[in-house]
Amino acid sequence: MKRIAYILAVAFAAFALQSCGKENNNGGNSGGGNAGGGSSTTTNITGEWHLTGLETKSINYSGVTVDVYVSFEKSGAFTLYQLVGEGRYTVHTGNYTLSKGVLSGTYTVGTTTKAWGSTYQVSVSGSTMTLSALSAEDGTTVVEVTTYKKESIPSSVKNNTY
Repeated sequence: MKRIAYILAVAFAAFALQSCGKENNNGGNSGGGNAGGGSSTTTNITGEWHLTGLETKSINYSGVTVDVYVSFEKSGAFTLYQLVGEGRYTVHTGNYTLSKGVLSGTYTVGTTTKAWGSTYQVSVSGSTMTLSALSAEDGTTVVEVTTYKKESIPSSVKNNTY
C-alpha cells in the first residue's frame, strides 16, 4: 500500500493534484500561461503529458513498471491515467493551481478530496516538463524530479481503465 501511495505521489508530480489553474508569475495569466511554454514570464502546462522519467516511456520502481499520462485543462482540472504493474490504467481526477511556478492541488478518491502529497516546482522547455517535488518540511528542498513529454494520451490508454 505504501508503494502505491508513493507511486501516486510521483504521478501527481503534477501528480499527488483545487483551485482555478491560474499562473500568477509577473501579473498572472489564466489557464497556466502561454501556449507552447516559450515565454519566460509564464509556464504553460495545459495539454496532455506522458511520464518519461529518465527519457523512457515508463519508469521502474522496485521492479514494478509504472506508466503515467496526465491532462491539464485550462479550467484548472486534471485527469491522470496511471498503470502500476500490468492490467488496466487507474483514472484519477482533481484540480490544480499553478502559481509562481509552483504546482499544487487536490485529487478525488471515491467521495473524498485529498491534497497532493507534495508541491512541485515546474519547468517547461519546448515539449518537456520537469516537476521537482518539494519537501513537505521546508517547501524548498527538492526531494524528487520527474520528467514528462508533451504527448497525446492514446485511446488505448483511455479505453483500458477502471
